[in-house]
Amino acid sequence: MSMLDKLKGKSAQWSPVEGVEIQIPALSVGDGLDDLMTMQMSDNPEEIARCAGGIITKTLKKALPDATQEEIDDIGLEHLTGLMNVIMKVNNLEADESGDKMKKLQSMQEAYKARRAKK
Repeated sequence: MSMLDKLKGKSAQWSPVEGVEIQIPALSVGDGLDDLMTMQMSDNPEEIARCAGGIITKTLKKALPDATQEEIDDIGLEHLTGLMNVIMKVNNLEADESGDKMKKLQSMQEAYKARRAKK
């Protein structure tokens, strides 16, 4: 095992409903950091929503390689907060003392819901 193997992100279990358990993996450098960095830096709700969708898709494709984009798009909005909380947790992006990250998460969730409602 190389030293870099020790730097792999950890995963966490997400159980949105009884009988459904999905191991949510941490994203890695190889997954691309554009969406994650843009989401953290942007104040534009539309841009945040686009990035959130990308992060959700990358994470779920990594967790469930056979999942189709249609299946991912069909996940009910009532599960969005729980899913994004787990994604933020496994990527060490949870709220800090100032609450800045939590405000960003809430803004991102609202923008993503509005974007999906337009479809």
